[in-house]
Amino acid sequence: MYRKELDNLIRNGSNVPAIMLYGETHFLIDYYLKFFSNIPDANVLSLYHDEYDFNSAKAHLSQGSLFGDQNLLIIKNEKKVPKKDLDTLLEFVQKNPDNTFIYAYYGSDMKTSAKAFNKKSGGIEVRMFPPFAGATKNTLMQEAQRLGVQLDNYTATHLIESQNGDLGLAFY
Repeated sequence: MYRKELDNLIRNGSNVPAIMLYGETHFLIDYYLKFFSNIPDANVLSLYHDEYDFNSAKAHLSQGSLFGDQNLLIIKNEKKVPKKDLDTLLEFVQKNPDNTFIYAYYGSDMKTSAKAFNKKSGGIEVRMFPPFAGATKNTLMQEAQRLGVQLDNYTATHLIESQNGDLGLAFY
């Protein structure tokens, strides 16, 4: 799936129980990770880089929340998580609608992992390509509007150009 399709899902208010974010733009991976992980009162388990442990992840998604909240599993990694592990975690997400699984993959070999996230497994995979100048400006303008900051086209264009088109630097 492409970013535009993901934006349409978000606009339509579709539920996304399992998502893999990967690609060449780490800023956009983090941007959408922050968006999808913003679940009020969720029981969150975040496993970053070398912290990944399949048994911990499986236990988190297999148990129900004590207070009826959602279980959210976030895996951020540069190393591939084995496809067998991903298949098992996706099964737990399908079994319990209160589970959400976000896999942010920062590595370059994403083919095997992305295959696990499909319609049959109930997950979606979204590849983040470097945005074109117009899309970069639109993303910056949307974020400014969300934050209540007044930003005109000229200023947004100047800000992006002064940061050599790097959306991450323009945001922060």
